[in-house]
Amino acid sequence: TLEQSSNNKELSYLVMPIRGLMAILIMLCGLASALVFINDKKCGKFDWLSRKNQIIPAFAQCLAGISASAVFVLFGLFFAGIWEGVLKEVVSMLLFVIASTGFCLIFALVFKSTSKFAALIPAFIVLMLVLSPVFFDFNFLHGIKSMLPTHYYLFGIHNSSYLKGFVLYIVCVYFSARLISRLN
Repeated sequence: TLEQSSNNKELSYLVMPIRGLMAILIMLCGLASALVFINDKKCGKFDWLSRKNQIIPAFAQCLAGISASAVFVLFGLFFAGIWEGVLKEVVSMLLFVIASTGFCLIFALVFKSTSKFAALIPAFIVLMLVLSPVFFDFNFLHGIKSMLPTHYYLFGIHNSSYLKGFVLYIVCVYFSARLISRLN
């Protein structure tokens, strides 16, 4: 009915901040994992690997932090009643985990200083809060928005046409990470 459709739209609008904040929490875990990798690398824990192969532990560390938090976010979404269906939630979250891992992997490979990267993490979080549709959806800076995995996840959960762009984003992120790894 029209009333039920209106209630679903209103509920979707009201719960978007919850989903958005949870997505940013996942990103924060990924950025923190990248920070741990940078510190471990600085301490010489990966000196036994060639420089181009150091992408492997960086990937593993970012993936561990992101995937653990993503599982808890899925449980949170389910128990909060914000669940969009098993297939939609799991596919969207899987794409988000893969994309976020690649995004954080790039930072793990680029930054050498833990203090500089740690100082930039709050700026990244604020950028994601402003540019991803957490509280507001601003219609500007589309180029910068398209570089954030939260953008694709938050739009893709309600509009499956964003999932194609999400896959392209993932390919570009991992291509970039591999290129950075080879240049380091």
